[in-house]
Amino acid sequence: MNGIKEPPGFLFHTKFFPALLWRLIRPEKREYESTFAGHIALEYVVLTVISIAVSVFGFAAALGTGSIIFLFFVFIGITTGLAIATGYHFGYGLKVAAGVAGLFSGYVTGIYAGLWVQYLGWMAALLDIIALAAIAGMIILDIIMLL
Repeated sequence: MNGIKEPPGFLFHTKFFPALLWRLIRPEKREYESTFAGHIALEYVVLTVISIAVSVFGFAAALGTGSIIFLFFVFIGITTGLAIATGYHFGYGLKVAAGVAGLFSGYVTGIYAGLWVQYLGWMAALLDIIALAAIAGMIILDIIMLL
């Protein structure tokens, strides 16, 4: 027939279709299925624990180097952006966009403030204490403004 195969006859469907339905209704069981097949992979738990530990040690190191003034300006930028957006009764998306814009402006300002604070000497420690309390208050205020 020059390489052309003939289509199967009508009786082919009476053999093939019932077998297909039977396999779909009653699939073959595997030899072994792990009891942890539907659970979270262990890698995610390990990565989460490592991330938390690194964050704690990194935050402790940041507190020791006087980075509080930088964080203060970052948070005051976010708070200012959210306050402007809340004052004009913007929607949630525009509030977040204004907060991000404030974050960027606070980031740039925080860099310059961090360089300036080095000239204060021992008074920088007092300024860090005040800024830390203000950061805590601004975080609470930001959460309230986002709600």
